[in-house]
Amino acid sequence: MRNKENSLKAKRNQSLELPKKKEPIDAKPTNRLGEKIRSLRVSQNISLKDLAKKSDLTSSTISQVERGLSNPSIPALRRIAETLGVPVFYFFSEEEVDESIIIVRKDQRKELTHPHSNVSYELLSPNLSMQMEVVMVNLEPGVSSSNELFSHKGEEVCVVLKGKMKILLGETSYELEEGDCIQFKSEIPHRYVNEEGDVTVRLLAVLTPPSF
Repeated sequence: MRNKENSLKAKRNQSLELPKKKEPIDAKPTNRLGEKIRSLRVSQNISLKDLAKKSDLTSSTISQVERGLSNPSIPALRRIAETLGVPVFYFFSEEEVDESIIIVRKDQRKELTHPHSNVSYELLSPNLSMQMEVVMVNLEPGVSSSNELFSHKGEEVCVVLKGKMKILLGETSYELEEGDCIQFKSEIPHRYVNEEGDVTVRLLAVLTPPSF
């Protein structure tokens, strides 16, 4: 009998409890990428609308990225990074740079991929504080590094480690085979293309200053 009374009392107390407030979904960014984009944008006094306009995206898209509701494509992330004046890998680097680290083990590389892209990038540089950035690019058959020609400040050197590819450089295209190397001004619009049917192209790109 006493157990029954205690049970009824507990139910009455539960019915009197106020419902817990839910945290708003847009209270703050839910991922590191969105947090770093928003933090950098705010520190530079750039509005959401201005960032969207300069990076050729919509304000809604930028807002969703900052809140962690969606991930930008690699080309979109490149435009955001360029507008904010930082390399793409800035958004995936640690807050504090350990200047004593000079080695990057092969299983510790930061990798940038996108679920809807057959291109991946691996950062071989230990950090982005130096004058050069070294990136490994993997292009699966039939894909290119971007949908359109892309330009940025500085210079770029590319060495083909595996496969055969084409680089579009302004209005000219060049065929590069394994072991070939090319150097050019990055201000010239460019992109890498893998037209092979069954070989994944692997290339090493060195950029100065860091811009990816």
